Order: sequence, then C-alpha cells, then structure tokens
Amino acid sequence: MTVKFFKQERGVIMKRTTIFISVALILVVFMNGCCSGTFAPKVSESNKKKITQIYFDIAIGTKQNRGDFLKEDIENTGLFRKVDEFNDIDCSEHELIAEFGSRGDYANPIPLFTGLTLGFFPTIIDDEQGYTFDIYLCGNPENRISIDCRYKGTAILGWYAIIDRIINPNQFDPCDCEQDAIAKQRFYDYMSWMIIQKEEDIRRLIIVSQ
Repeated sequence: MTVKFFKQERGVIMKRTTIFISVALILVVFMNGCCSGTFAPKVSESNKKKITQIYFDIAIGTKQNRGDFLKEDIENTGLFRKVDEFNDIDCSEHELIAEFGSRGDYANPIPLFTGLTLGFFPTIIDDEQGYTFDIYLCGNPENRISIDCRYKGTAILGWYAIIDRIINPNQFDPCDCEQDAIAKQRFYDYMSWMIIQKEEDIRRLIIVSQ
C-alpha cells in the first residue's frame, strides 16, 4: 500500500514538474517578441543635413555610472573629434567633460497578470525614455550646459505588443536585432539634434578653453 502511494505521489510530482517546465518554456517563447518599446523622436532629413554640417574639433571626456551608455552614445553622434573615458582626459588641455545627469522617469511594475495569463492580459507602461547630461570645461563644473535627451514612450509586454507594433510605427521590438539597431540610430540622431541646439554655448566653452 505504501509503495503504491509513493508511486502515485511520484507520478503527481512528475506531472506537475512537466506542466511547470512546459509553462516556463511557453513564457520564454512568449517573452521573445511579445514586447515593444518606443523609438526616439524622428529627426527630419533637413535637420539631419544640419547635423552633418556641425563638428566640434575637441575631445570630450565622459563621466557616467556603470551600465550607462553616455560615452557610446556621444561617440556615435560623430560631433566631437574624440570621446574618452574621463580618466583618459588631461585637464591641462582644457578638454570638455560630459557628465551623466538623470534617467527618464521609468516605471517598473511587475507583470504578474501578464505572466499568469501567458501574455493575453498586457502590461502597458507609459514612461520616460532617455536621459540628461551636462557639458562643461574640465576643472570648471560650475558653468554647465544641460542637454535633455528624454522623451515620452510606451512599453508593452504581452501579445498585444505585436498588434501595437503593426498599428503604431513609433513602436519597435527590442528583441529584434534589426529593429533594435534602428532604435539606437534614431536615438543617436535625436541626441545629435539636442546637442546642436546648444551649439553656440558649446562653442563659447571651446573658445574659453583655447
């Protein structure tokens, strides 16, 4: 009787384990592609031409927290002669510094119902993407130029994300390498445009440094 009972219990445990693994695999598949993010605001072609006409012939150092992409993002704008980590910058040369400011107002809810319903109940988050940073002369952080690269966006988790990407051209799939590359370039263009809005201020700093 005891042996039969344990066999039944083992069967129940194996069945539950199989169900759990199956659900976990479904969730992994569902998570890949069933989410969406918002592209940075699109820069017009005429404004892109304006960006290509501007260049700052000076090196700039970046001060950022671990996990931030300030150096990479500024480097990809192509606006500065050289972009280095702050430790590689010699202040005796009066180089500029770009210091990370603050991230957008991100929301981080737990998608409990989305997980329990296998994605049929979507989690929709209206938040703020991007970040701010300041530019100033190395050794003179009091005189700062603020650059705001934040923008409003919507993040969606669940099957509805697929529909949303079809009807909304500003949404993209962050799990898709091609779309993610487009999203990065859109942000580089947006950052470039926000930087050149402060072109006169930046050039005044460069004049002071020379």
